[in-house]
Amino acid sequence: MTAAKWLVVGASGLVGGELTRRLASSGREVTGTARGIVREATRVLDLGDRAEIERTLHHVRPDVIVIASAWPHVDGCEADPERSHRENVETVQNLVAALAESKAKIVFYSTDHVFDGSKGAEYVESDAVNPPSVYARHKCAVEEILLARGRSLVLRTAWVFGQETRRKNFVYRVISAARAGETLRVPIGQAGRPTWSGWLTDATMAFVEDDLVGIVHATGGKTFTKAEWARAIAEALGLPALHVEEVDWKAAGQVAPRPVSVELRSERHARVHPDPLDVLRAEAEALLKSAQ
Repeated sequence: MTAAKWLVVGASGLVGGELTRRLASSGREVTGTARGIVREATRVLDLGDRAEIERTLHHVRPDVIVIASAWPHVDGCEADPERSHRENVETVQNLVAALAESKAKIVFYSTDHVFDGSKGAEYVESDAVNPPSVYARHKCAVEEILLARGRSLVLRTAWVFGQETRRKNFVYRVISAARAGETLRVPIGQAGRPTWSGWLTDATMAFVEDDLVGIVHATGGKTFTKAEWARAIAEALGLPALHVEEVDWKAAGQVAPRPVSVELRSERHARVHPDPLDVLRAEAEALLKSAQ
C-alpha cells in the first residue's frame, strides 16, 4: 500500500523518534505525537484520553498509525499490574474504539518476552506464546486485540538499541558504567538478538508498503548473552575496559521473570539485519556524543 499519512504515537522514544525522522526524510507525510512536545513529537496525545484521540484522528486523518508508546518497564509492570494494564492495554483499546470502522492500518511493537524461552530453538511467528511476566501477558493481550480487529501489523522485536533522546536503552547503560569505571551487573545466561532502531524503522516502512498484516518477527540475527552484548558494546565504541559481573537475575535487580534465551526468526520476510557490531562502530561518535 502507498500510505499518504502516517501518525506515530510515541515519537519522543527510541523507535518512534527514529521512525518519524526517517518517514519525514523520505518525503512521507508524518505527524509525531507524545504526551509533551519533544523533538519529533509535534502534537500532544495521551492514549488514555479518548476525546484527545478522536480530536487527533479527526485532525490528522492517518492511513497508518504506529503505536511506539508503552510503559516498557518490565519490573514496574510486575509491581503495578493495574498501571501496566492501563498504559499498555487500555490505551490500545481506546485507539481501536476511536477508529471504529476506519480502514487505517495499525502497527504495534510487541516483544520477544511473549515466549518463555523453553523451546530450545528459534521461535517463528506461528509458535504458541507463553508469557512469563505481567508485561509480556499484556503485550499478548494487545496482540489478540489487534489480530481480532484486522488491518493491523504486530512486529515482535527485541533488545532495541540506537541513538535516543532519553538515553534509556542498554547501550547508554554500558557507556555510563565504562566511563565511571563501575562494575556492570547483568543477569547470567539471559540471551537475545539486539536490534538496531534504524533497521527496525526501515523494516516497518517496508512492511507497511508491502501491506503485511498479522504477526511478524523483526530482530537482529545474531545472538548474545547480556554479558557478551555489554562487552561487545564497550569494545565497538572504543570505551575503557568494562568489568561485567554475571549474577542471578534477582541479584541483578530484576523483579519480573524473563525468558532465559529467546531467538526470534521470521518465516514472513527475508530482510537481513546488519551485524550489530558494525552498526555500533558506524554510530560510535554520535552515540558517545549523545551520552554526554
